[in-house]
Amino acid sequence: MDVKYALVDFFTDNTVHICEISELKHPDVSKLKPEALHLWDKREEVYILWKKSPSVESERWPCRVIQFSADRQPLIETRRKSEKGSGDITHIPLFAPKEDLGKGKREKSKRPVTELAVTSLTEDFPVIAKKQRLNKNVIHQNIMAAVKQSCSENTALRSADNNLLKEVEKLKMEIQDLKYERRFRIKAEKELREWKEMHSVVQELRVHDTSASQQLGDSTTQGCGLEMNFICLRQDVNIKKTLYNQINSRDYKKFTCELLLVIFGRETLATHSLNGRKAANAVSETIKEALPANKVSILIDHVQQKFNVSASEIKAVIHTKLNNEDKLWKKRLCIAPVFS
Repeated sequence: MDVKYALVDFFTDNTVHICEISELKHPDVSKLKPEALHLWDKREEVYILWKKSPSVESERWPCRVIQFSADRQPLIETRRKSEKGSGDITHIPLFAPKEDLGKGKREKSKRPVTELAVTSLTEDFPVIAKKQRLNKNVIHQNIMAAVKQSCSENTALRSADNNLLKEVEKLKMEIQDLKYERRFRIKAEKELREWKEMHSVVQELRVHDTSASQQLGDSTTQGCGLEMNFICLRQDVNIKKTLYNQINSRDYKKFTCELLLVIFGRETLATHSLNGRKAANAVSETIKEALPANKVSILIDHVQQKFNVSASEIKAVIHTKLNNEDKLWKKRLCIAPVFS
């Protein structure tokens, strides 16, 4: 009998457990050998080294062997009887009886191999195989047709999606164009109102300049002939005090643009250039007439003295102002009402 397990009684805490023979410890090791177990005395004490937890060292637990067995199932039943109090531990046999039949103990019976009888189905087998092949071909054809149909549907959906995307892009471009036109129209209307307000003032200034030049004559060479209501920048450039005081003097760019409007007017700025030369990126072949050089130099000197900036920066502002006035003048010509 191959003994592997033992049912032990821990008399210190009155508990019964099942353990392996290899876990039992005895001063005389020869008594725990398989050939010497039939001479075992139940009164002898053995001990087991167990740990209560992994972090704790092993402790020595004294116990007595109740029964030996080759399987755990008989020991489990014996422990169950002892817990219920139906059996006396002292009268339990040293070795558990071997169970012929039990859980997991049944021997598997080999069934004899029977030869398959030859039936009449073997004659119809080629016909059945042919029918199966035909069914497979039909299924395959149906699958391929469904795949082709799905592919064609996908291509149609993709083409429809591409058309929708193109239409969306066109609508976006149209919306941007409308927004740009609206902003430009608002700006043009604002500039047109300002031009109407400044037009009368500039006309008065021009009339005064012509009358003053005729009355002063040679006295302008000696001095500007200053009056109480005008400011003389230099030579023939006289500006009304009320207009000069309305010019924004916080920024040299705004000051230069507004001073250009007061001196030359919007129409002159829109139809003239700074140097009279054709620009490299100009579309039209016509060359604009240059602004009066003496007045431009007087304006640049005045802005330099007032804001301490270079002449190149002032000329860049003048170029920008001339381009803006040109665009606005063309826009006004397009939106202005035509009278018959």
